Amino acid sequence: GINAEYMGKSLTRKRFRILIWLAASKKCLGLSEDIGSCLFDTFETLSMDEPAQQLEYSRAELAAKQSNQLEQWRSQRQVCLPLFLLYLFIQLFHRSSTLNSPRPELWPTSSGGSAMSASASGSQPLLSPTRHLALTARASEAEEQLQFVKRHLYDMLCLLALNRYKVTLEQAKHFRILLKEGTSLTHETPFGSHLPFWSNWNKSKATAEKEPEQCDVSTIQSFISQRLSSNVAAYPPIEVPRSTVQKIMWPQVDAKAPVSSRSAVHFISGLQKGILVRAPDKDGNTPQPPALVRIFCNHQANIYLLLPLTHVSIFGCTSCTIILGTVSKMVNIEHCERVRVVVCTRALRVSSSVDTRIYTCCNTRPLFFNGCRGVELAPYNTFYAALEDHLVAAGVNPWLNFWNNPLFLSRAEPALKPPSSTDVLLPPEHFSSISVPFSTCGNTTSNPCPLPQDYTEELRRKISTASSLVQAMRKASQNNKGSESELMKTLHQHFREWLISSGNLRGVLDLLYYKDDEGPEVIAKDAR
Repeated sequence: GINAEYMGKSLTRKRFRILIWLAASKKCLGLSEDIGSCLFDTFETLSMDEPAQQLEYSRAELAAKQSNQLEQWRSQRQVCLPLFLLYLFIQLFHRSSTLNSPRPELWPTSSGGSAMSASASGSQPLLSPTRHLALTARASEAEEQLQFVKRHLYDMLCLLALNRYKVTLEQAKHFRILLKEGTSLTHETPFGSHLPFWSNWNKSKATAEKEPEQCDVSTIQSFISQRLSSNVAAYPPIEVPRSTVQKIMWPQVDAKAPVSSRSAVHFISGLQKGILVRAPDKDGNTPQPPALVRIFCNHQANIYLLLPLTHVSIFGCTSCTIILGTVSKMVNIEHCERVRVVVCTRALRVSSSVDTRIYTCCNTRPLFFNGCRGVELAPYNTFYAALEDHLVAAGVNPWLNFWNNPLFLSRAEPALKPPSSTDVLLPPEHFSSISVPFSTCGNTTSNPCPLPQDYTEELRRKISTASSLVQAMRKASQNNKGSESELMKTLHQHFREWLISSGNLRGVLDLLYYKDDEGPEVIAKDAR
């Protein structure tokens, strides 16, 4: 374990510095510095609840980076010790779980879990056998998480109490990263709101005594264990999509509705050869984002979620373009193939994906795990009218971008050289911008994320080339009036051939069938 040699004064101050953690994780846990830093950074991302706090944090990091003091700034970071110990203990779930692959997209979430059911209709699954097995393996995950918490609840409470076997209300509230309370399955409140042990606590008396009221760990453990369950109402089950089944759960929610009454999970699955758009309404109102968005098992689809989001999990998609707004926590991409993702996010995680390109502004180093082949990273390359407002709402800093500095946490084969950043960065000559073909309310008129110089020059070169081509065609048609129709016919013919060969024909057809006058909630299914 992490002994007192490295804790030092942290036990009394209840703050834990990253330098102490890196030294302790290397000597006591045998972790490399990269993995230790990854755990610390991920905890920081998950523990910052307010976007304003996250934005202020990223501005301080950006200032340190611009003054060449980034390493010094990072070495001074501190976190709450009891909460960090609880977070580390939860990571043991992956070691004890039978689910060695795939890893959960996000756990702990606020609460709840998922269950899966497979249709017995005999239809063929949409996924390949490997991905189908990886998705159905999560069927027992919610129950395993629940049993893990019940089995180790006493140990986790002792960690929060720093081995004193009595816990205060403030220490118990650290369970908010793992549990929630509620009088019903659809109305959740932060953990600690209804614990009866401190209901008659006289705060003024405790202040005078300079000692908060404490409760025995075993008493709280017994109370929580008897009431612990998975919230399947707020976290609906995942079903393995079939070739003829499309399921989209994205209810229209009043932006003024209380957060506790909203669904915690929205999902998009089984969408094939179609387009889905979610954006603010015509008045620019944006509802509170769900805790988690699952985008899984879609094929040849174009998905636009032009909203500020919290967590996004993309699983088992093939030949899709997924353009997200802003994500305040993490985007997780697993088991995808030939997918193009565009997003501004706090954190990014990629695993078991092939021939996937990610255009991103990422405020932390992108994380690469096992099974990635042909995955490319590129700077963020689009904008929409409400983007800058959504960046503020999500706490994402467009000027702090670590897209070109990924962290590889996969176990490389002995015969292969370890991957490096240059292996996954998109060459500038292959870079281009993407246009969002939908109008939203807002003041953003250009990409707010600065591009590296070589990518900027490449865009200018392509614009200049296109302009020169247009001028040459106009000149040719003016010089030879009779050949103008033949020139346009040849141009249209080659353009149609390019649409088919490049795979862009589906996107054009989807846009033709999309009806903007019906608002941003329209789905154009299987445009033919």
